Amino acid sequence: MFHVYILYSYSLKKYYVSSSQHHFVRIEEHNRGKTTFTRTGIPWSLMYAITCEDVSCARELEFKIKKRGCDRFLESLKSNLSSAD
Repeated sequence: MFHVYILYSYSLKKYYVSSSQHHFVRIEEHNRGKTTFTRTGIPWSLMYAITCEDVSCARELEFKIKKRGCDRFLESLKSNLSSAD
């Protein structure tokens, strides 16, 4: 199983999207400064995670989220949930 996850840095006011087989381990690495790109945004908060069957599905979803934009993606999730009520 692979996971696509969206992180948010309150200090940078920016989102970060990625995928991993072990997303909680990767999030810890981001928050320890192991990843150069995310080091400046520590601490990162998990905003959303979804499980995919395989790596190709995860990469495809990751690309779609990046193309659409995290705020728009998360907003569409919220509106879908509220319309289900």
